[in-house]
Amino acid sequence: MQARAFREFLGYLSTSVGMALACSAYLMVSELHASASGYTYLVVLLAAAVCSVLALSIGELASMFPSAPGVRTYVRAGLGDAVSLFCTFGVLMVVLLFAGVECHALLLALRPWVDERFDLWVVSAVVLTITIVNLIGLELPQLLQVLFTIAIVGCLGSASLLLVIHSPAPSEAPPTMLNASLAVGGAIFLFTGFEWVTALGRSPKSYVARVPWSMPAALLVLGLMYSLLSAAFDRVDVGGTRANPAAQMAVAQLVWGAAGAKVMAGISVLSLFTTFNAGTMGASRLVYALARESKLPAWGKIVSTRSGSPIGAVAFVGLSVWVACLVILAGHFERAAMLACAALYCLVYCGFLLAAVRLRRKSPELKRSFRSPVPVAVQAVIGGALPFFGLAVLVSEPGQERAAVQLFVIVVAVLVAAVWRALPQRGADLSAAPAAAAEGKRGSA
Repeated sequence: MQARAFREFLGYLSTSVGMALACSAYLMVSELHASASGYTYLVVLLAAAVCSVLALSIGELASMFPSAPGVRTYVRAGLGDAVSLFCTFGVLMVVLLFAGVECHALLLALRPWVDERFDLWVVSAVVLTITIVNLIGLELPQLLQVLFTIAIVGCLGSASLLLVIHSPAPSEAPPTMLNASLAVGGAIFLFTGFEWVTALGRSPKSYVARVPWSMPAALLVLGLMYSLLSAAFDRVDVGGTRANPAAQMAVAQLVWGAAGAKVMAGISVLSLFTTFNAGTMGASRLVYALARESKLPAWGKIVSTRSGSPIGAVAFVGLSVWVACLVILAGHFERAAMLACAALYCLVYCGFLLAAVRLRRKSPELKRSFRSPVPVAVQAVIGGALPFFGLAVLVSEPGQERAAVQLFVIVVAVLVAAVWRALPQRGADLSAAPAAAAEGKRGSA
């Protein structure tokens, strides 16, 4: 029984780690050096600590309301329907922005072998493949997810560690408090998506400890790996890592030679596929849940009778991701999209934390099979600070401030309009039944 429980926990851990192991994370690490060069690893560890507080709070929420569309359920129960809709639509918007940045990062890694003329075909092939896999219900097997995660962490971690050991540390002045605070919001971007594992609990017992503790464990793994990668990036002397946004390729080449670059290119492809697959699964289930509530058109709740896959939602997510990738790549505003994405996710994470705090005070009688050991006051302080971290990251990169702020304002305006349109259709008060049947049909969706 213990062996089975450990395997289940390992599956949750690999999913949480794998969701955050994205190509765009390497791009963000290189960007962080603009604010905390030489000390990026400290900013990464601070962001990991902040996310760990968040993870324990989400674990408590998941133990109260184990459901597939977690953000919709948790925030609605704690903060009401309007805030819940904003956070839910915000997550879907993050998926679109994130996809464009992710494809850009992959193309940078593949540039030595793939000419720019074929970028459209590469992006289309990736999105189409993952959409088809989800349409026919072939979710990435858990064993494969574990193996891919081990391969990515092993290659990145070992290459970074070897370079750190054998190369002298750069002589850099410590970042100012302002620069460090500007970088924290961007560093939080490195861990986005770790909480999507809450939709995958196999039984109510899974939410007693395995799912909740898998998230801080994943953040520990990610924090150590990204810290090593940050320290390795400090040692890549190529005119600054911002001049070489695919610096993970340079790290591998310095350690393992020409073959190392090819290995890292393969790791970048694996990173994109695992992240895209998890993102498509999660986003399609959010669309499905919103369509069942009549917040989105009825086609979003079409389910395949053969595979049980929400084919209407999957097709919508796949098409939206493809269009978003093409628009972002054609407009060359990948960096602005990355900063806006990081800022938006800080707002969503703020919703998670404040929902947990409010439920502690509003509904202390609700059953919690897992309870966060972090004091409520600490959760409230971090929740209140997250929006400021998000706004700070918008102006953290010189030359991108205007574009990032403009894109963020447009995105927030779209989200507010979507919430305004959805609220009149809400019908009965859904906050009274946060664990509604729509969420309970996780298996069939």
